[in-house]
Amino acid sequence: MKRKETKKIIDWIDFLKAIGIFLVVIGHSFCPLGIRKFIYAFHMPLFFLIGGLTFKPDKYNNLKEVVIDKAKKLLIPYLFINIFTLPIVYVRYVHLYHQSFDLVYFLKGLIYAQPDYLPIVNGPTWFIPTLFLCEIVLYIAYKVFNRDKKSLFLFSLLLISIGYSESITSNEIFMPWHLNSVPVACSFTIIGYLFINYWSKTLFEYSDNHKFKTLLISILFLIVGGIIAVFLNGNVSFGGNKYKSIIYTMLACYLLIFGFVLLVKNIKKSKLLSFIGRNSIIILALHSPIIKFISYYYPDFNVPSVKSLFIGCLLFIVLLPLTFIVEKYFPFVVGNLKKYNKTHKAIIGVSMVLILVVLFILQSRQV
Repeated sequence: MKRKETKKIIDWIDFLKAIGIFLVVIGHSFCPLGIRKFIYAFHMPLFFLIGGLTFKPDKYNNLKEVVIDKAKKLLIPYLFINIFTLPIVYVRYVHLYHQSFDLVYFLKGLIYAQPDYLPIVNGPTWFIPTLFLCEIVLYIAYKVFNRDKKSLFLFSLLLISIGYSESITSNEIFMPWHLNSVPVACSFTIIGYLFINYWSKTLFEYSDNHKFKTLLISILFLIVGGIIAVFLNGNVSFGGNKYKSIIYTMLACYLLIFGFVLLVKNIKKSKLLSFIGRNSIIILALHSPIIKFISYYYPDFNVPSVKSLFIGCLLFIVLLPLTFIVEKYFPFVVGNLKKYNKTHKAIIGVSMVLILVVLFILQSRQV
């Protein structure tokens, strides 16, 4: 693949990430229930599908290499984000809400990665370990089916059947790392891989003004169709493995996802969207703690309303300069250690241990 083509692919995937992380922030900002229902119908599948878009199985020689690489890229950021968020949680619990802080309890939640069972320090990061599992499953399937795209597609349909069957037969079983959500989530990861490698070469390409009308109509058709499917279906929870009608769920997801794919593939250039997409993990890490403090100091924010939606949009704007600062000066907070040598990495590791030790001491002094 030529360098310019690769750059173009990276650009539109970053644009897609930017839209996804914006929806995450707005969805967590107590927006009106109708908008929240729309966002939650597809924003997590979007990120699982992006995992497939960026997955390159041929760069690995064996499963061990995949596990190690994905642990570095996903599990280490998950660990770092949550450890560096712990002091903020301590302040919120002890100094704002005057509640006891149980460090061991939160560390168990961090390991279990299922906030419906145990709280995660930084709640929105729950999907990172699940994405890790999805990409491992994708690699195994890729090897088992010997790269055969038809077999991979059929396997994705089987995963949907397994996940949906589990969702209607289980009785609120909260498995670690959202294991019961992995089948359906992984189906999106597989489709993302198939799309980027086999289906997107000529699909969704509109390059001249003569086709602009067709482009606009196609985007509107997909998104409006997706919205109709959302409201015919009802509330779903991909983290909770609850889908209502699996047909409407999948229809809503893919119409909306590919509506936005069609949109971003035809955006020529945007430094802002590229920046947001490249640093979506930083925005993911920052927004939840800030929302918690806004909720405390401005209780009306906790009520779903247009006003809360407006505040959520303002929050996203505020997050942009904060993201720039973290990216430039503190990338280790989200597990990005590329800029650091061994000495710096050792200092960062010691800092994380010190955070845990100090919090343990403070906890032991609680009355």
